[in-house]
This record gives sequence, structure tokens and C-alpha cells, in this order.
Amino acid sequence: MSEKWNSCLRGDRGMTLTELIASLAIAFILMSFLIRMYTYTGNMFETSASADDLRRTTQVIVDYLEDRISCAESLVISREELTGDEYGHEILFSRDGRIYCDGEAICKEEFYRKRKVFCEILPASSEENAPVLKYRITWKNQRNTALYSADSVVKLVNLELYGKDIIRRDLEDSPGAAGNTLYIYYTDPEYSSRQ
Repeated sequence: MSEKWNSCLRGDRGMTLTELIASLAIAFILMSFLIRMYTYTGNMFETSASADDLRRTTQVIVDYLEDRISCAESLVISREELTGDEYGHEILFSRDGRIYCDGEAICKEEFYRKRKVFCEILPASSEENAPVLKYRITWKNQRNTALYSADSVVKLVNLELYGKDIIRRDLEDSPGAAGNTLYIYYTDPEYSSRQ
């Protein structure tokens, strides 16, 4: 009975070329939609993961700077390298997008993942009573396109205690200027007692 029913519906001729082309077109539309959804979802995940990675690595740098300079007894910021023991420790944001402390790289090359990191000093607001250092960390890719940036503020406890202020050299003509070399010199309490 079922054999008779199939032969009545189709006859003996099978699928026509039009039916075959129509079914292939529908399959093609469905496949292209599914591929587009898969690619979009993958790109969205990759973008989100990249942004998370940049936020985490920026937080590592912010924590590093805060650990080093929040209790500094003196702080000098310059675009030029300064020599002399009175300047203490040196944190260098180099033109090639790497960070060094006292001449040694603070991160392995894998940390950067083909990206560059720069530090830009922001002007302090006049309403702040305590000395603070405001800065922006900016990540750039190899084509020098900004990928991510975050601003941060470090309260300088010992500078407030001793009534000192931040010494800014060579910053007046271009405050900020992310992408340039930036030196941050600081003395901590242990450094002062060793002299």
C-alpha cells in the first residue's frame, strides 16, 4: 500500500531540477545564516576576552605603580633620563611600549602579547588637598591604534605627611603625550635610610 502511495505522489520520475535547486537554495540560506551566527558569536567572545585581558593587565600595572609610589618620600616625573642617587628608583615607560624598573624589565615579553603600553600623566585638579598622581595607562597595537585606556589616581601619603609636592620636569610643553618615554623617579623610606 505505501509503495502504491509513493508512486502516486512522485510517479516514476523522481525530483525535478527545479525542486532540487529550490531545496539547495533553502539549504544554502540556512547554512549561511548558521555560519554567520557562529562567526558573530565567536568574534563577540574574542572581543570580550580581549577586553577582559586588557583590563586585567592594566590592573597589574596600576597595582605595581601604586605599590611603588604611594609611600614615596619624593617623586620626580620627567621625559628625560635623570642621573644621580638623589632620584632613587626609576620606573621607565619606554618609547617601545615596555616597562622597566631600575633598568630591568618588570614583565616578560609574553605579558605584552604584541601590544605596547604607555603612561600619560594627567593634570591634577586644584581641588585636591593631598598630593596625588593622576595618570592614564594606554594599550596600543602594533599599528599604534589605541586598544584600551584607563585612568587612575594614587594618593601620595608620605608626600602629604612631609608637605612635599610632585616634581614635574619637561611635562609643561606636552602634558600627557602618550607614546613618549616617561620616567618616574621615587625614593621610598628604605631607600632614604640606606643613603
